[in-house]
Amino acid sequence: MKFLRLSFLFLLSFIVILANNDGQVSAQNGVVWNSKFYNNSYLNGTPVVNRYDSEIAFNWGAGSPATGVNADNFTARFTTSTYFDNITYRFSIVGDDGVRLIIDDSTVIINTFDNPRPSQTLTADIQLSAGQHKVQLDFREVKGDAFVYLGWLPITAVNPSAVPTQPASAPPTNGWIAEYFGNTNLTGSPSAILSVVSPSNNWGNGSPVSNIPADNFSARWTGNLVLDGTYDLTIRADDGVRVSIDGVMYINEWHNATGHTYTARFTVPNGAHRIVIEYFEAYGSAFMEYGLIRANLASSPIGQPNPQTGNISWTAQYYNNATLVGSPVAVQTEYNISRNWGTGAPIANLPVDNFSVRWSSVQPLSAGTYRLTVRADDGVRVLINGLSYINEWHANAGASDYVTTIVLPTGNHGFVVEYYDGGEIALIDYSLTRVDSVVNNPPSQPVPSTNARITVTTSRLNLRQTPSLTGRIITQLAKDQTYAIVGRNADSQWWQVDVNGTIGWVSAFYTNASNIQNVPVTSSTTQTNPPASAYSVTTTANVNLRSGVGTNFSVLNVIPRNTTVAILGRNADTSWWKVSYSGIVGWVNAGFVTQQANTDLNQIPITS
Repeated sequence: MKFLRLSFLFLLSFIVILANNDGQVSAQNGVVWNSKFYNNSYLNGTPVVNRYDSEIAFNWGAGSPATGVNADNFTARFTTSTYFDNITYRFSIVGDDGVRLIIDDSTVIINTFDNPRPSQTLTADIQLSAGQHKVQLDFREVKGDAFVYLGWLPITAVNPSAVPTQPASAPPTNGWIAEYFGNTNLTGSPSAILSVVSPSNNWGNGSPVSNIPADNFSARWTGNLVLDGTYDLTIRADDGVRVSIDGVMYINEWHNATGHTYTARFTVPNGAHRIVIEYFEAYGSAFMEYGLIRANLASSPIGQPNPQTGNISWTAQYYNNATLVGSPVAVQTEYNISRNWGTGAPIANLPVDNFSVRWSSVQPLSAGTYRLTVRADDGVRVLINGLSYINEWHANAGASDYVTTIVLPTGNHGFVVEYYDGGEIALIDYSLTRVDSVVNNPPSQPVPSTNARITVTTSRLNLRQTPSLTGRIITQLAKDQTYAIVGRNADSQWWQVDVNGTIGWVSAFYTNASNIQNVPVTSSTTQTNPPASAYSVTTTANVNLRSGVGTNFSVLNVIPRNTTVAILGRNADTSWWKVSYSGIVGWVNAGFVTQQANTDLNQIPITS
């Protein structure tokens, strides 16, 4: 019976869109719930627990939902206010025991509060007007197991043929959830949670909200946008800022700054996409400006070959500033982006100094290993399929090459090269060369002798020269790609793999492996973790234990709420803790744990 129930809940998760719980508010389109628990059957009196949760996705079994709450004969009220479009939504609930769902304090759309229907999927459709709406879920537990799950979908997502056509201009926003913290590293519980129309703010020398200081604070905005195509993202901030889209980091400028502008271009398929903007203010003036527009691509989606040279075309956008902001002065098709302008201007209407260029191209490539080489005076960065491979956005005399290797599958790949000139000489040399046939491995390299394979389970996986997190990165592997295993280290924490003729090591945490019984030990090293420190953290929610720092890393386990685990390490800004739970070492987001009082960070090593 227990197996059937778990299977049922697993299937239901596809209906209610259950989201990860990693400190970035993500459930039910990014809302935050005020959760109140009562030790009686009718929500009477003062709640014994009053807290915030990022999702209604609880399975307490026969236990209590929180310290001080009965295991049986308790009730709970979950409330939020969030943005809805002017369309029909389908709400889905499964619970044990009774539930009651109310919209805007007056419209009851699901009600089994006094007549429970345990484990049944309850649904209701409702037309909502565009704007903020209050959602309230009342829950009652009588006895036995207790669980409750809630989610909703636009009715167009249930019936794809009814999906409306999106406008071709800027993408529509579905509102943002803003969390404000009284520290610069987004740790602990937020001091304020608000629903806002836009994340852009200019606080000057003031405070964003009454209970937040004017200096040394941080904020996180989480939004869901319906996007389809290629977009230009622009962020201007004082001080630090970082932006991720669907768990992939596109801007990571977590440092003091006085009004710097950062840009990124990305391409996404049609659908809802989760954008998370994180910001901190150190002192002085405070602002964060956000912009997102559809990219102006003058050429066709796939780069066209030059009839004479065969080179694939690029769309070039020229800006009369060094930060790629505003509208380009010129947009044109080019077949070669390597240039040496010397002390002159690249085109008319551009200055000879302090200009920038963005080249974009979609290129059909066959599977293989490629060497990317760029030299620039001054700054340059290269993104492939939205991932940053070279990021050297700084003044430079153009005397050094930036080189990396990339493994790509067969298909169309999006390339973006961004460049700026700060003064004097202006030049850029760019090349992409396939190197499969010229890889020279030492004679001692093993040859695959088994049918063992790994499949990559994370969005980007480093292929390293040695089985260690300090090993030199050879290239990065993409999610769902499969490669032959040729060896392992002594404790099987690292796999040695053959990537199109290049031999390297990948962490076993980020892969699924098969047919590994006869894989030979080709390195005597073992994976070592730092000893447990004298300090610990306690979870404030059911928290994902991840294989690395960031929500794009795979989930190793889920640590239940109110569980205390020893700290093994931390990342540089203490936004993630390295811990051990049930024999598994991984990372938890600091936003969903509380650290032990008087924790001395100097005694906890930085391990990422």
